[in-house]
Amino acid sequence: MRNFSRRLLLSAAVAAIAASPCAQVTRIEQTDPHITYTGTWYNNTATGNSGGTATLAIDTLSAAAITFTGTGIAWIGVRDPGAGRAWVNLDGVGTVVDTYAAATQYQQTLFSAQGLPDGPHTLFVNVSGQASLLATQPASQWVWIDAFDITNGGPAPSSTTAAGSLIDLSFSSVVQSPPPMFGPTNGFSNIAGTKWTVTFSGTAVVWFGGQNNNYGIANVYVDGTKVGTVDAYSAVGLNVQPLFGSGLLAAGTHTMTVEVTGTHDSSSKDNFIDVGGFQIIGVPQFSGPPVVNNGGVVNGASFVPAPNNQVAAGQIISIFGSQFLLSGQVSAGTVPLPTQMGANNTTVTACGQNLPLFYVSPRQINAQLPWECPQAGTTPLTVTVNGQTSAPQPINLVAAAPGTFRVSVVNPYEDNVFLAAILHGNNTIVGNPNSASTGEEVAIYCTGLGPTSPSFATGTAATSFNQTVNPVTVTIDGNNAPVVYAGLTQGFVGLYQVNVIVPKSHVLFPLVVITANGISSTGAATMVSPSTSSPQ
Repeated sequence: MRNFSRRLLLSAAVAAIAASPCAQVTRIEQTDPHITYTGTWYNNTATGNSGGTATLAIDTLSAAAITFTGTGIAWIGVRDPGAGRAWVNLDGVGTVVDTYAAATQYQQTLFSAQGLPDGPHTLFVNVSGQASLLATQPASQWVWIDAFDITNGGPAPSSTTAAGSLIDLSFSSVVQSPPPMFGPTNGFSNIAGTKWTVTFSGTAVVWFGGQNNNYGIANVYVDGTKVGTVDAYSAVGLNVQPLFGSGLLAAGTHTMTVEVTGTHDSSSKDNFIDVGGFQIIGVPQFSGPPVVNNGGVVNGASFVPAPNNQVAAGQIISIFGSQFLLSGQVSAGTVPLPTQMGANNTTVTACGQNLPLFYVSPRQINAQLPWECPQAGTTPLTVTVNGQTSAPQPINLVAAAPGTFRVSVVNPYEDNVFLAAILHGNNTIVGNPNSASTGEEVAIYCTGLGPTSPSFATGTAATSFNQTVNPVTVTIDGNNAPVVYAGLTQGFVGLYQVNVIVPKSHVLFPLVVITANGISSTGAATMVSPSTSSPQ
């Protein structure tokens, strides 16, 4: 069988939508302080909403949570062509709810569970970041919260938080045994005896994974005791599904283990098991402070590794390590850039100040190095998450550290040719088949060219015409490409634009090299002459 006891219990509860005739239903609007939120939620004031307002989110792992007493609960929201799938967790048991509809429908019951034991319960609604399987293109992933209807009860005071409730395999307390042969935990195996164990502090855990026609059977253990068996077979491939929930546990530290049995039923082609992550109910905890990899601070465009990973004031950098965020990713939506991001309050410090942040994920941070940094020497960089700070990682400072951004363009002739981020005058990408012509003016996008005149505050966008202080030169295929303009791109933070005149080239993928203050970038390539013959 592919249905298991806890999933059957949830299904039965969901099916029992009709409350008893004497049931009392209390509506809790989405603005009620008993509902906690994490992530970015937007207000909607359409008159069809309950009370005239609702809230909606699109970012993966944005979440809402409510603890209540009573015998049932219904999540009220909006079905819409732009609405996607949500992960719903009730008392430690997960399910997927698809909120799509071909036309907008307000005040819809998106999820309902009735006939619950009278007592405290907790409901989580997470944005999955997945579009509906029924949606037509272009599909979206919005999830709406309009209200919750509680049967025979009401909201309960609770320390429940919606924050950080899903962790993926980059979280260091997920351990694979035996260890994988090729690097970090990979979460995918068909070898009998392979196990993944998460250690967490909370009151419930749900295993999320994939299903497919070559997936097999897994055993699940909680605190070392076998609690269930899951058949992950599906005739249709499904990603990030709630496969097993622990149910409610006593508050404290627990473990969940998923074990490959090496078996499958007659419908499946193989024994594969996929572990994509675990949803923790309670407040997830990091197993220690964040870690910045040795040499893990690099140019955000070229990713030049140590020992040549020099960086310059004002440029975009990338920081690689672990435990920067429990899971998912967060991107800045405003300028000036924020210096703190994510539910875990991630900050980066260097040159005596917090860095403006573009992006945070469990293993990578993109940030702007402050203009106030010196132009030579080293300075320590640290990452702080949930009040815990990494060991300092020295970064190598220079007056300029050019790096060209790269784009993915189809290449019919060779593999692994990186194309520079270069635009024609009409703002289309220079690539195949839209190669650049000899004598054409194109714009190359890069970072790390050093100070400009006029200058702009750290974390803010360039707002006027400016030029680099350092002299900038460009070669294409070793030939000089006369520089028409070199400076920060208006409307962006830390992004430079170098306009050049394309020289004649005799190769299909000529090397583009930017030099600032005597320091040259590593190469990317771009197509130059439409008449250049294809390689034989």
